Amino acid sequence: TASGCFIHSGENLFLTITKGACDVEFECVESLTATHNWVTEIDICSVDGDDDNVFLQNNIFTPPGQNYVFLLTDEFEILQEVIIDTVYNFENTGMEEQRVYGLSYSGTLIPQIGETRKNTTASGCFIHSGDDLFIRINKTAACEPNAAVDIELLNSISIYPNPSSGLVNIDLTDTDTHFDAITLFDIHGRKIQELGNNVTSFEVGTAGVYLLRFSNKDGAVTKRIVIQ
Repeated sequence: TASGCFIHSGENLFLTITKGACDVEFECVESLTATHNWVTEIDICSVDGDDDNVFLQNNIFTPPGQNYVFLLTDEFEILQEVIIDTVYNFENTGMEEQRVYGLSYSGTLIPQIGETRKNTTASGCFIHSGDDLFIRINKTAACEPNAAVDIELLNSISIYPNPSSGLVNIDLTDTDTHFDAITLFDIHGRKIQELGNNVTSFEVGTAGVYLLRFSNKDGAVTKRIVIQ
């Protein structure tokens, strides 16, 4: 009531607040994946020791995380990593061409590392970015002439099979370089195992993307491996 006059609104004149809107299903849509200014072709040098941070975005204004991820593949669209950030550093990730696609999804993501990217699905809806809508990362196009030695050295190191189901072989017969250490890191740069300098094979028990670092007093080079 009130100390003066008062009149309540009518019993049929009110606002209804529905509290169940949190459960609305995310609507999956096809997206375009690109970097700054919607550029889709990136030239870097992945062996010069400088960070190669590439900004990732889509055209549907959905940030990577719960309903959107970026899919990092090789040139044959084999999935190597699921990216849930807007920046990715391509330094020390090998020299092979890589690509970044997008995936709009709802529910739980079901990634398939080591398989074609389109085998990655979700428990709800999911839509991959189109076959011609991706970022192409050229790993040596921006290298200075003094990086040629590193590139030649990387090419002389053979890692097989890659992707692997667990057993990885190292063949150094095509290089005259002596390495003091061969070290396995995870994709975030955390050391997993010190393999020694004369190892020819090793096993990795957990699926994922790893970095194999070959180092000596003159520096280091890194090869990327995928465990399915």
